[in-house]
Amino acid sequence: MVLMTMRSVFVFICWYVVSGCTSTYETIPSANFDSRIKSIVIHFTAGPYADSLSALAAPGGLSAHYLIPQHNDPSYQPSKLRIIRLLPDQARAWHAGVSQWQQRTNLNDTSIGIELVYEPVCEQSGPLADAAFGANRRCSFPAFDEAQLILLKRLLNDITKRFPDIHPTAIVGHADIAPQRKNDPGPRFPWEALHNAGFGAWYDPLTFGQYQSMFAQQTPSLLWLERALQAYGYDIEPDGCWDDATSNVITAFHMHFVPELTYAKPQAASFAAIMALLARYMPAAEQTLLFEYQTSTPLVDPICEVEPN
Repeated sequence: MVLMTMRSVFVFICWYVVSGCTSTYETIPSANFDSRIKSIVIHFTAGPYADSLSALAAPGGLSAHYLIPQHNDPSYQPSKLRIIRLLPDQARAWHAGVSQWQQRTNLNDTSIGIELVYEPVCEQSGPLADAAFGANRRCSFPAFDEAQLILLKRLLNDITKRFPDIHPTAIVGHADIAPQRKNDPGPRFPWEALHNAGFGAWYDPLTFGQYQSMFAQQTPSLLWLERALQAYGYDIEPDGCWDDATSNVITAFHMHFVPELTYAKPQAASFAAIMALLARYMPAAEQTLLFEYQTSTPLVDPICEVEPN
């Protein structure tokens, strides 16, 4: 009986790790494939470590691939911070929800989710307070834990080595892929420092300054900005109307790339940031939008009757 049990375990291991056992299949590798993993989504948990771990690991909750605690959390007992792996990279975690980025939808299918233990303090106002932000939900964001960020960089280094297909513009926040309902990791997350460490996208400051000077003279239209944000990857339907949906996308963009303007309407810096990003990562789109700006075709918005709440 014991022999049969051990043999069964051995057979299971051989099935699971095919490369280490004799197989009845002939292997002829195909060159026609790529990785399922196309993006990394960074979140904050909005709660302490113990509650976050329970929400991400206990039955009936959500999930992510990795959880990184922070110092001074009474519910985290170890003296040294460690990266906690919750799922294998190839598993489909439940972290993104309804989402879209760069024309990919349902990002649970194609992304790795990283949760940072972090708690903003948010005001609640109105029936959409749990889902919305911007005008409906304002939050105070403390600085991120430096030791936590060191672990995040280490983790990103490991992930991007394993999945070199992940483009810098595809390392994003939850707010970027779900701007109508999420605001994490918030405006205090150090995206520029992360880029300087080799992870994620940021714009060239010289290009940004040149565009900011240009747009300070004549600001493009909202319709033009919507088209630029869509070209970069945001889920937005360009119509030139300042409504809640547009406000939330621009808020998400500001939190990532122009955090001093988090809840503001677009300014010259907003237009300059998106064009500098396109110049670095999507130059064909930059040239198209620059031509439209220079020929004055996108500088007048339609008459809109809808205003954001």
